Amino acid sequence: MAKRGTPGTSIVLDHVAVCVGHRQLFEVRSQTFPAGSVTGVKGPNGMGKTTLLRLMAGLARPASGLISFSPPLPPQRKRLVGESPQAHGQLNPIVCYFSSTPALLLDQTVAQNLEFYCNSFSLLPRRSDFLQSLKESGLDGRAEQVARSLSTGQKRRLTFSALELLEPAVLITDEPSNGLDREGQQLCQKALCQLAERGACVVVATHDEEILSLCQSVLDLPKLLQEAEGSAANGAGQVKRPLRLL
Repeated sequence: MAKRGTPGTSIVLDHVAVCVGHRQLFEVRSQTFPAGSVTGVKGPNGMGKTTLLRLMAGLARPASGLISFSPPLPPQRKRLVGESPQAHGQLNPIVCYFSSTPALLLDQTVAQNLEFYCNSFSLLPRRSDFLQSLKESGLDGRAEQVARSLSTGQKRRLTFSALELLEPAVLITDEPSNGLDREGQQLCQKALCQLAERGACVVVATHDEEILSLCQSVLDLPKLLQEAEGSAANGAGQVKRPLRLL
């Protein structure tokens, strides 16, 4: 996908151990998630997809190895929502992580949730931007509705509205199409692709084959684990080393 503005930021993993408790699930020896593209992560439940995403988002620290941004994200300054792309030709230097369950202030309105997202990243909200993002996400007319009363799919759509406002340099998202109807699934696919087209690094863990088909590359955990186990078997009799995914 074409990048816009200045070169984007990629995520680089170097010998990163993915563990649950004291049990190592796997180790990613060398993997780059490039800017300006959508990279998928696939595997069955319990394989470690969510754990890997949380490590990449900085919500947890790997037992070993290094996760870095290349080039490093520049310092963020306070700016108006929507100013960055038009005035500077680049995305906001922020990393967004959206879990499989939308993180919302359930007792606040839809508009207040968007204000919270923007304020969290030092963006100055404008009402017109909120209304436009809601319209594009299929939530037109719901700005004053309390988030708790939204359906599961509508809550997910609200996160797409937030993405439209935030325009992060890096998006890491877990099962973004969960709970969506057909129209919502298409909206999800459009949101991911548009963000990548603007130069963002988009990483998505999903079972959704349609989303995986849109990815420029897919990190297939079961396949890599099988290859790593095969390499270990071929090295029988040699000094044993920790399992690594190449």
